[in-house]
Amino acid sequence: MTEEAGDGGSGNTASAPSTKIAKGNDDRRDHRDRDADDSSYSNNKSRSKDAKDVSRFEGSVPELKTHVYVLGAKMDTFHQTTAAIGEYMERTIQGAGGFREAFVQLSFEPLEEPQKPGKTADDYDVDRWRMVLKLHLEEQQKRKMLQQQAFSLVLGQCSRPVRSRLKADKTWTKLSTQSDVEALLSFSHSVMERFRVRSVTLTHQGFLPGYPEPVWYHPDGIANILSLRNLSKHYRITMDSAVSNGLRLHKPDGSTFDFFPSETGLYHVDSKLFGSHHDMWSFVTTVKDRAAVYTKRQLEEAQRARRMQNIIMHPSDQQLSDVAIHHLRGCPVTKHSIRVASDVFGPNLGSLKGKTVHRPSSHVQPHTDPVPPEILARHRDVTLATNIMFVNKIPFLITVSRNIRFVTITDVLNRQLPTIEKELLKIVRLYELRGFRIASMLCDPEFEELRPTFPFLNPCSADEHVPEVERMVRTIKDRVRSNYVTLPFRHIPRLMVKRLVANAVLWWNALPAPDSVSDVHSP
Repeated sequence: MTEEAGDGGSGNTASAPSTKIAKGNDDRRDHRDRDADDSSYSNNKSRSKDAKDVSRFEGSVPELKTHVYVLGAKMDTFHQTTAAIGEYMERTIQGAGGFREAFVQLSFEPLEEPQKPGKTADDYDVDRWRMVLKLHLEEQQKRKMLQQQAFSLVLGQCSRPVRSRLKADKTWTKLSTQSDVEALLSFSHSVMERFRVRSVTLTHQGFLPGYPEPVWYHPDGIANILSLRNLSKHYRITMDSAVSNGLRLHKPDGSTFDFFPSETGLYHVDSKLFGSHHDMWSFVTTVKDRAAVYTKRQLEEAQRARRMQNIIMHPSDQQLSDVAIHHLRGCPVTKHSIRVASDVFGPNLGSLKGKTVHRPSSHVQPHTDPVPPEILARHRDVTLATNIMFVNKIPFLITVSRNIRFVTITDVLNRQLPTIEKELLKIVRLYELRGFRIASMLCDPEFEELRPTFPFLNPCSADEHVPEVERMVRTIKDRVRSNYVTLPFRHIPRLMVKRLVANAVLWWNALPAPDSVSDVHSP
C-alpha cells in the first residue's frame, strides 16, 4: 500500500519533497538492508527476480545476444546496445559506415540535394548537375535500404515486452510502414526509461501524520511505502471484494479511509486523508526529470528546435516536422530534435495559450469559367476573398486566394472606400504581374460600392461571411496571439502589433499551405 506524497515520508518513487519531518535519524541505514517485514525489502526481492527474467532474453543476432533492449535494464544499457548495433552494421554491412555515430546521436546527417543550375548555366554545368543528382538519388536510395535493414535489426533486439509497448502506441503503424529507425530508437529509449528499475539509499526518518511508526524519508520522494503487516499491527484492516475492491483501514476514533488499486495494481490513498495541512500536491514530471534522460547535445538541439518554432510563428509539431524542416534550405533542426523538445518541454507554450479550436464554415461557391489544363493556365483565374480584420483596434485589409492560398495583409489608416479601393488595386496588380487574373472577389456587403472599379465583385448576403477569409483571420490572430503571450512585455506599441501581423503572414506564405495546389511550393 502507498500513501501518495505524504508529509514527512518518502518512498522509492520520486518527485515532490516532503515538508513536515520529525528529527532526522542519521544512522545511514540502507533501505535494502531492512527486515523482511519492510515493504522496501519486498520490493527489492521482486526487482531482483524481474532482473533475472529480463536477462534471459537474447536478440535475433547471435553476435549481439548480450546487447538487447529490455525493460528494467540499467541506465546505460540503451546507449551500449545502440552503439553495439551500429558497430555491428558498420562491420558486417557494406556501405553502413557512420551508422554507429548516427545511432548514438539518434539522427542521420541529411543528404543535401544538389542545387539546380541557373538559366545562365552552360551545357557542362547542366550535365555535371545531372550526374551529381543521379549520385545523390542513388545515395538516398542506398541509405533508405540500409535504414530498413537497421530497423529490422533494432526491432529484433527488442524483447517481447518492449515490442508490445511499441506496437500499442498509435504512431506504430506509421513508424513501421516508413521503417523510421530514428523514431524506433527514440521510442525504445523512452519506453525503457519509463520502466527502468531504480534504487535509492535512505538515510533519514520522519513521522507520517496518523501513522505511529517512523517512516523513511527522501527529499525527492512522492510516496510512502507502507507494509501491510506493520499497518495491521496498529489498525484494523478489512476487505470485502463483493462490496468494493479496496482495503479499508479503521482508525481508533471510528473514522475509516480506503486504499484502492491503481492501474498497475498498487493500493494507494490520497495524502489529504492522513490529515495533511497541504491542500494539494502536484504530481508532475519536471523538465529537469525529462532532460536527465537525454545528452547535452540532444538538449541543445531541442532548444534550437523550439526557438525555431517560436520564430516562424508557432506551427504545429507535425507541420514543423513534415514540412518546414524540408522546405527551409540548410535547416539545422531534425525530426528527432522536435520530438525531444516535445518530450522535455511539452507542447509549445504559445500554441497552448494562443490557438483556438477550428470551427468549419460552409463554402460560398463562386461562378467561374472552366480553366485550361496547362499548369499556369489551370490556376490563372483566381478567386480572391477579402475582408477587414482588427488586431488591438488596428484595421488590416486581408486577402486570400482560393486554391493558391496566397495571403496579403495591409494595415490601413481607415475603412473609407477610397482607401480600400487603392489597396485592392495594388493587390490586383500584384497578381497580374505574376501572370494571374482576378476572376472573382468574395467580400462582405460593405464592399458593394466598389463594384464600378471591380466588376467581378461577389458580395455575400447581409447575415453571411466568406468562409476562406474568416478562417484565415482566425489563423493569423492565433499565430499573433501565440507569439505575443511569449513576449516579456505586458504592453506593446502599435508598430510592434503591425509587425507581428506581417510576420505571421510572411511565414504563412513561406511554407507550403494545407489544401493548396502544391505540397512542395509555398504560396
